[in-house]
Amino acid sequence: MTKEKPTKAPLLSRVGQWGKNRFRKPELIAQSRRNVSSATAAALGAMKPAAFDRSEFMKGYHGRYPDGGRARFAEVVSDSKLSEAHIRGMAIQHFRIALAFAAASVASIGFGLYTLIVGTGLLSLLSGVSLGAVFFLFLALAIRHDFSSWQINARRFGGLSEYLDARFGSNGKP
Repeated sequence: MTKEKPTKAPLLSRVGQWGKNRFRKPELIAQSRRNVSSATAAALGAMKPAAFDRSEFMKGYHGRYPDGGRARFAEVVSDSKLSEAHIRGMAIQHFRIALAFAAASVASIGFGLYTLIVGTGLLSLLSGVSLGAVFFLFLALAIRHDFSSWQINARRFGGLSEYLDARFGSNGKP
């Protein structure tokens, strides 16, 4: 009967374990764990959504400022020290980004419909539905950038209803 030698851990592992035990004191390990747990608690607290406030929602929809946001826009422009050319450039940039997202949304819904019509099986169904979701994502981003472009061109921070009236002429208004 032969005696088997106990296997040693590789040298690098033994050196790493020695270094960990030598340089990391238990107080540091405990402090590190406290830091991680408090940071995790802070992150989870920040991710918790605020309660829905209907009055805040309506302010955002109809406009927060009695003058239509003109004074607030002028204040932001003066605080940022933006030139007129820079403001025009920002409006053009937001509009171009809106057009790019609108084109991407049209392409995604087109490809999604093509996948649904031509494809067979569960994979084509999942692809078509997921591309439909991507369509709504791109559409929301296009509307967001178009809204920013409209605000810059109007030189005011208006509400969403004013933007929809100006861009799409809801309620029969041009």
